[in-house]
Amino acid sequence: MPLINMDDPAEWDGMYEVPRDDGTGRGHFEIACKRHIVAVSNAEGIIAALGLNATHKIAMIGAGFGWMAKDVAELSGAVVAAVDTSTYIQTRKATDAEIEILNADVSAGSGRAALRQALGITGNSKASFMITEDVLTILTDAECAQLSALLHNLSTVVVHWLTVKDQGFGQDPRMNWKTPAQWKALLPNDLFIQRSGAVVL
Repeated sequence: MPLINMDDPAEWDGMYEVPRDDGTGRGHFEIACKRHIVAVSNAEGIIAALGLNATHKIAMIGAGFGWMAKDVAELSGAVVAAVDTSTYIQTRKATDAEIEILNADVSAGSGRAALRQALGITGNSKASFMITEDVLTILTDAECAQLSALLHNLSTVVVHWLTVKDQGFGQDPRMNWKTPAQWKALLPNDLFIQRSGAVVL
């Protein structure tokens, strides 16, 4: 079981609290949503680090409302599928998402098939990249390894965009925090991009 229940609205509110515009304290996830706190600079960092362009087919796993996926698609020209299985996201995507958010569980054959269809992948072809968005930190080490293996079935290049240990952002003690070197030791066949934009090979 993941370390954090991402179906629970309170978890989203807690992780995405931001100062209110009127200075009356901190708001909740809906405020953050309206601000699109996932800035374009994050998408630009991913695009530059991986050399993404219009020839690529990319899935972004744990995409939330798809803000960064939308920016990656628009700025790179790539075909991008945003995936998030959280019931919180799925029940609110009609009002808070600007692109389609697939409810495709990559651990299930039907989910993998839906993702391949969304990317227009047929036969033995694979996606150009599978990119997770701050997913590893809510999983145990064993779950991280399992997810990586599933994603490698869909693409030879698996990338994790994540907040790393001591990088800030509150770092809830329940979560799985590691340095870039520790993540690489756990998943040596994967690439890592921390929020600063540096790729860890």
